[in-house]
Amino acid sequence: MAEHCIITYCCRDKDPAPGLLLAIKRYRSDRIQSLYRQAIEEGSGFLIFSGQFGLLRPDEEIPWYDHMLQPEEIPAMILKICGPLGRYDAATFYYREGDNIASYLEAIRTAADRTAVTLTERGHSPTLQHSE
Repeated sequence: MAEHCIITYCCRDKDPAPGLLLAIKRYRSDRIQSLYRQAIEEGSGFLIFSGQFGLLRPDEEIPWYDHMLQPEEIPAMILKICGPLGRYDAATFYYREGDNIASYLEAIRTAADRTAVTLTERGHSPTLQHSE
């Protein structure tokens, strides 16, 4: 089992290229790119929380989509993300304060409780200075 994972949520700005792209290339976000580099430097896992697909590895291929996790979708999403999250002992969920991510927070918190993953939340980070 991997020890620690950095997690952040997806973004609205996506590469519109047709077909499948690696998740790390599909999302156009300084936040995601900075945290991905941080995970590599730390030797941590890295997952992107997609409102459509759940927890994605950066090397997973995804199509373009436009979907934000809705409150009524939280129970199904919790079931979907418990597996990938449960592969870690601990996770840090990074988010930008002021973003409308209440559904993502509720889902990740509940999944962490169900999988006994120690979850830390970071509402900001010195590496997250760029806007999206």
